[in-house]
Amino acid sequence: MLSSIYQRAHKIKVSDFVLLDELGRLGSIREAARSFRTTPAQVSRRLKVIEKAFGYRIFERGVKGLTLTGHGSELMKSVVAINGELHKVIGARKRERLEVDRPIGLASTSFLTTYAIIPVLQEMMIQFPHIRSYIQAFNPDDLIYGGVKGAFHIALHPGAMDWPRSWQSSLIGFTRWGLFVREGHPLIKSTKNIDEVPFVYPLLWDGGKLVVQNDNCPLPVNMRNSYVGTQTAEQAMHLVQQSNLAGYLPELMMRGPPKKAVEIRMPSWPSFEQPVYLSVRTDSVANGYFNALESHLKKLLKIIA
Repeated sequence: MLSSIYQRAHKIKVSDFVLLDELGRLGSIREAARSFRTTPAQVSRRLKVIEKAFGYRIFERGVKGLTLTGHGSELMKSVVAINGELHKVIGARKRERLEVDRPIGLASTSFLTTYAIIPVLQEMMIQFPHIRSYIQAFNPDDLIYGGVKGAFHIALHPGAMDWPRSWQSSLIGFTRWGLFVREGHPLIKSTKNIDEVPFVYPLLWDGGKLVVQNDNCPLPVNMRNSYVGTQTAEQAMHLVQQSNLAGYLPELMMRGPPKKAVEIRMPSWPSFEQPVYLSVRTDSVANGYFNALESHLKKLLKIIA
């Protein structure tokens, strides 16, 4: 049987042996497609090409899935042996470069996408030049729905979420909030009259009305001089950098150039740190890629592995 396979080797690809092995193990074109992050139609078309190369049907298609034909059962013994040799050669990268691979989808909130995912993406591109990716920004309430529907494969999000069993989630770090003002701001010299300092604060249009949001500041909105309302943290940051407004903002935003804001330490104020979690659909991302991404994000979010 092996000699017969080698005679046809020029007509099939290395990844075809892995695909046959997976089809035999799962007994389902749909499940195999999910394993390789492709569509059932693509798997079905490739299987037909493989069967044509061998000159016989390898699987019978039925309502309950795939079953091996007589020829298919004999072939599968050799496929298993060949895959065993392939595993020795390609090791942990056995699925990372299959031609049926699709880009890896990375999703997060708009804030974490800008200040966490994008900063580490360049390192990932250097480390894994053959793996393509795409970025999606979601409202936190929509992340689980988007993940279940296949919009992405990895999610970075504030706080724990109740993901389904096919997803794995872990705490990887924290984002810390602080009080920031522009360089040269009077508050740098003295915080005595902080209740008189004009603040930027979060304000959203929700349900047909304007709603003041919580920015996690120890000094509540109604106890400070709340002067300008904004919809996003990015808008608040630019106002702080270019005016006399103070803002309670994530420290992550102020890293790197241009550094136009100064953090004011208030000894009487408790520190606020928001936990950040990384979640992955375990059957759709190679371990090497995910582990590297997790490591880069942990360094950025300052948590010891």
